[in-house]
Amino acid sequence: MADTNAQAKSLLLDTQLIVTNKFTVFASDDAVDKTKLETLQKKADEQIQQFKQPEVWLKQVEIDRTKVFSCLLAINEVSVPQIDDLTAQVDVLIVILQEALVNSADNADAGRSDKTEAGPNRNQEALEGLQNIRRKTLGRFQFFMARGIDLATNADFQELRKRQVPLRDNYTKKLRDESVLADEIDVMLLNGFADAFQASEELAPFFKHYGELSDFIEQRCPLPTA
Repeated sequence: MADTNAQAKSLLLDTQLIVTNKFTVFASDDAVDKTKLETLQKKADEQIQQFKQPEVWLKQVEIDRTKVFSCLLAINEVSVPQIDDLTAQVDVLIVILQEALVNSADNADAGRSDKTEAGPNRNQEALEGLQNIRRKTLGRFQFFMARGIDLATNADFQELRKRQVPLRDNYTKKLRDESVLADEIDVMLLNGFADAFQASEELAPFFKHYGELSDFIEQRCPLPTA
């Protein structure tokens, strides 16, 4: 079954990744007003969370891609520690997302009569879990880099990554085309892995969880044999 909202979901996930990245950069600078940053991050997170309600995706969701990309470019250009400038740009992005959310809510209401039994989309939640893992992994890259450890050149990590990338790509593809169906446990475990990555302050537990994630994905969705 084709997902008519695939582009909107992809754009939303990419947006969250870029904005989260920017927040991480600001959080690492002592000159940034951390109270303002935390308030801004909470506001942005709350807006993104609203898109995780299954009913949002019952109808076509239209997010203005051009406006979003313009906002992301502006956000990327804000220099640390200019938190007020960052707030202004993120606020513009939030307005764009709010407009998309309102429009999708109107569409969902229009089609509610034949969609009342729709349940949670576990595959979409699993895809969001994988994206959450991607964000937390990137966060660990930055965390370890700040401590003089470059995972991009770490031989042990690159070996783990070499195994995981094709597994994750295959799992993502199968979730999207629904040839593999996720359940509530899958979603819980994927989000658990993301939390475990974020909590890993040493290489050993990070590498352990990364390998366990590959084991989990391979069990759920093995690579096709030649």
